[in-house]
Amino acid sequence: MRVTAADLVDRVAEAKLKVTAVRYKVEGEVRSTAEKFKSRVSEAKAKLGDEARFIKSWIDDPRRTGSVTPSSPALARRMASFVDPEQPGPVIEIGPGTGPVTEALIERGIDESRLILVEYSPEFCELLSKRFPRATIVQGDAYALSATLAGHLQEKAIALVSSLPLFNRPPATRSALAREAFPLGEVVGETWRGARPTLPDSLPMIGEAPRNPGLWLAFGNQHIGFSTGPITGELIAAMVCGEKPPIDPTPFRPERYIR
Repeated sequence: MRVTAADLVDRVAEAKLKVTAVRYKVEGEVRSTAEKFKSRVSEAKAKLGDEARFIKSWIDDPRRTGSVTPSSPALARRMASFVDPEQPGPVIEIGPGTGPVTEALIERGIDESRLILVEYSPEFCELLSKRFPRATIVQGDAYALSATLAGHLQEKAIALVSSLPLFNRPPATRSALAREAFPLGEVVGETWRGARPTLPDSLPMIGEAPRNPGLWLAFGNQHIGFSTGPITGELIAAMVCGEKPPIDPTPFRPERYIR
């Protein structure tokens, strides 16, 4: 086969073009991989930084922080899933810490400007201001919620999301916060003193109260509450969340006795 000088030049040029294309492709893939690696390193640094902040805050005051790590992404998404982004109005988050639940709320569709974040720690407030510049950051005590929110809440909030370590506080303090956040009126009659309600059919009552939507009942396990408590918790949790219960709740429906 006869090859002229011109053909040889063309083939060499074509080979150079192919080599250049491969080189650019390889370089592009290397750059892309490097950028992904840098992004993952940055995410890891941020996560480690948040955990370090939590550990320091916990060491300084265990009762205030209550945990050595922020809420996990799965927990944050679960908490945010209960807030309806289509419903207009502000969303209050108390105890946001470094903001994992705040991020989940924004991913859920809640506009950042609708968020009112109540945080006690000055260090966390400074961090939240940088991460969520359009949110309203309020440094104050969530256990004095009305006073802390004075001047910041212009309309009724559609949701209150809490990451507070409630069980680090005395029952009276927890009760006061709950009544301030969700006014239910005063306690009528005697408080619970250990009585075990027994229903005529010997079955517990589990489900939503017929005349009070949003009020869920779970009682009447008689003398075997210790062993039936876990499945009762699973049942009521599934029903509240609109999920399929692990067993048929029909035999335990409140309508058996409440009309």
